[in-house]
Amino acid sequence: MGTPTSVKYSRVPGTPEEALARLDEHVLAPCGLEYSEFAALRPDDDPYTEGLDLVGDLVPCHSRPEALSLARGLTAWGISFAARAVPADVNLYVYDVDRSSFGTRLTFDSSIVYYETDELARGEWLVRLLAATVATLGCSVCGYGPDNAYEAGYDALEPGNVVARLRAGELFTMGPPQFHAIAAGLVTPEEMAGLLDQHPKGPFLRYGLTTTGYHLLRAMYP
Repeated sequence: MGTPTSVKYSRVPGTPEEALARLDEHVLAPCGLEYSEFAALRPDDDPYTEGLDLVGDLVPCHSRPEALSLARGLTAWGISFAARAVPADVNLYVYDVDRSSFGTRLTFDSSIVYYETDELARGEWLVRLLAATVATLGCSVCGYGPDNAYEAGYDALEPGNVVARLRAGELFTMGPPQFHAIAAGLVTPEEMAGLLDQHPKGPFLRYGLTTTGYHLLRAMYP
């Protein structure tokens, strides 16, 4: 498998309109992301499209109001954001929208995994982006790494499955690059400490508990 470029989440509570407003304030501005293009999507059974197919062409999109206007009446859509600092594209997909939640997936150019500056180690910009995104969306879990569970399809992660893999020790030995966020309400800090002591760990694994209430497991290329 090549460099993984897809992040999956458990379902996002609330509406896409509410989520985009939070992302504008807490993710886009701090991470230097700018609206770039919009894609209308539709469900598709073709395995090549992994579940969503592009309708028509990508169109320019430069703001949240413009994106929401283009999304009106659609059941699935995507926004491409330009990360000017890297430079690279970050793509947000929205699908399976109902009145109380929706599915989402994030993809990005593989160059982001290797991006580094004098101030940020390799992969740290990506870690900050993913940590900010999961907290802002309010998802219970997110997962990224060299694993088909994250690279294929447009299906929301089941928190119970991610927690089960954590308790089995699988997430501690997944090779780089990888990132997992698990809400502290699902696994207490005491249990996490016990799991870290109990299971073998990969050489690049780092753990942290965020002020936003997530256990973070990450391993980036040295």
